[in-house]
Amino acid sequence: MARLSPRERQVMDLVVASKPNKIIADVLGISVKTVELHRSNMMNKLGVRSLPELMKVALGHG
Repeated sequence: MARLSPRERQVMDLVVASKPNKIIADVLGISVKTVELHRSNMMNKLGVRSLPELMKVALGHG
């Protein structure tokens, strides 16, 4: 988790809260493409390949 940028952590918090990319983009004032890029980067950094894996890592179970 320490490898994530502050923005990636913001995106992850909203992803874990089950917010769709469009809502995340609106909340953070960024484009949907930028949200997708942050999601991809954070999943690579955390070594996860799916949303359920990301949820486990985010909640401390992975």
